[in-house]
Amino acid sequence: MSSPVRARDWEQKLTIKCRFCGGPQCKRCSENAALAKTDSPIPGLHADWITDRILGMMRPSSRLIKQYQITDQFHRHHITAVFNLTIPGEHPFCGDGLGSSGFPYDPENDFMAQKIQFYNFGWEDMTVPPLSLMMDIVKVMTSMLQDGMQKVAVHCHAGYGRTGLAIACVLLFMHGISPERAIHIVRRDRPGSIQTSGQATFVHEFCEYMNSAKVTFALPFIHEPFTIAQAIEQQNRLMHGTHTGQRSFQISRILNFLCSKLEQFSEKASFEVIQALIAHPPRAQVPLRYLANSRKQDSESFGRRHSSPQDTLGASASQSTSILDELFSIKVAFNQGPHAWHSLQQSMSSENAITIFSALLLDWLEHLSKPLLDACMISSTSQNVYLQMNGLPMSVALAIDRILTLLRFLLRNQPDSKLSENLYRRIGMAVFHLRQIADNSMGDSTLIQEASILIQSLSREWKLREPLPLNMDLIHRLNTDDPQKLSPLSSPRKPSESRSLPQSTNIRAPVEDLLRRQSVASADAPTGTCMSPVKVNLDPLPSYMSNKSIRSQRSD
Repeated sequence: MSSPVRARDWEQKLTIKCRFCGGPQCKRCSENAALAKTDSPIPGLHADWITDRILGMMRPSSRLIKQYQITDQFHRHHITAVFNLTIPGEHPFCGDGLGSSGFPYDPENDFMAQKIQFYNFGWEDMTVPPLSLMMDIVKVMTSMLQDGMQKVAVHCHAGYGRTGLAIACVLLFMHGISPERAIHIVRRDRPGSIQTSGQATFVHEFCEYMNSAKVTFALPFIHEPFTIAQAIEQQNRLMHGTHTGQRSFQISRILNFLCSKLEQFSEKASFEVIQALIAHPPRAQVPLRYLANSRKQDSESFGRRHSSPQDTLGASASQSTSILDELFSIKVAFNQGPHAWHSLQQSMSSENAITIFSALLLDWLEHLSKPLLDACMISSTSQNVYLQMNGLPMSVALAIDRILTLLRFLLRNQPDSKLSENLYRRIGMAVFHLRQIADNSMGDSTLIQEASILIQSLSREWKLREPLPLNMDLIHRLNTDDPQKLSPLSSPRKPSESRSLPQSTNIRAPVEDLLRRQSVASADAPTGTCMSPVKVNLDPLPSYMSNKSIRSQRSD
């Protein structure tokens, strides 16, 4: 067997564990165990269909695969992938033992060469994996099962504990059923699965882990606030397969969704969208306890237009709280996941949708635990601002670029400079998490005005850096040329090459070049600059020194 999967050192203590299982006559993975399952859908393996798409089975061996033509049976049942949940070197003396791959079979020759995909996501027997690892397993398996023609086979050692656990989590992810229902289905179709109480508890924990990924708005007293990086990490838990793109993992889906909807609305009602954004009061930067104790019913409706944008930007905490109450049920619905976003819009009238989606966009930006841009950028020079913008994390840079794209679209045919100024002002408050205090005692008006100017400048001049294009010619050459004809690249990391340097190698040249460059740097250094000299010993090293002479020098 030749496999890139390397087996770990087999520990002597595993002998006792394998004897407990039965050794060559293992009760879980031997041929006897396979033949004891008289109604197995795959003769030669102890296996069961869990639903009609996933095969839970014991671990196979190369001998059983060949003797019972397992791969041919897989092809007849449309099984296109095998998921191995064991660790290389596990149960080395059970059944037919292990090969050089660390498994009882060779993944390359036994499966991959037969056009059956192979995946190894292993963790210790009778335990549970990290939630992130299980999410990776679920995503890969789901991307295959979404094709109605493909089925998968899953195995651990016996095909009960880890196998049942992974399949239950896949059912949760794909079908949105309850943890209890998922466990019931797995145990119904393969009795004895999900062997420990810890594994059953893990199914519930995985369900909570999934649900937290759907949270779009961190509601007060319910969810912990998050940064944009954390929001993107959460949304990426549920993204897989064809839903991913080049930058899908780095841009906020809710931000892109809300901006896209506002752009659609502005095609027919650009002025109304701008007015709705300006009219929405900023999120009050006061303690939540104060907000909870000061909630009052506002006699005016949610869609009320303020008489002046300046009045809106100076809205009180009670006004913000009232509107927050109006939006509460909508935010709860948004937290059900992206599938609910479009249905919510369809249930609204056009006018209400403009008002609500504008409020949701600003609320989402202002409810992040950290602003998209730090307020220190407001006082920076224009050159420093662009340097800082180009150094932003990609998730933040993409968010800013999406907001600026929306601004350019809204103001493309807007001649009213006052309206544009107020829009820049309101977006600046959301991006920097600023608010205007009624008495202006802290100079917030000046800061907000500077933020408005900065947003306007970014909208007109800053552009997101595009990723470097791929060298398609080189990729095509690597895919089509014969690898044997490609000239090998020299690798200084090979020990054999480092030991056999040619005798004419000039070791002094790089060091002398270093000293020359240092002298030039010292001459160019400004007055008053202190540069420490570098002392390098250029004495030739002896070509050979006996062990005896080395010991004598050490003794001296």
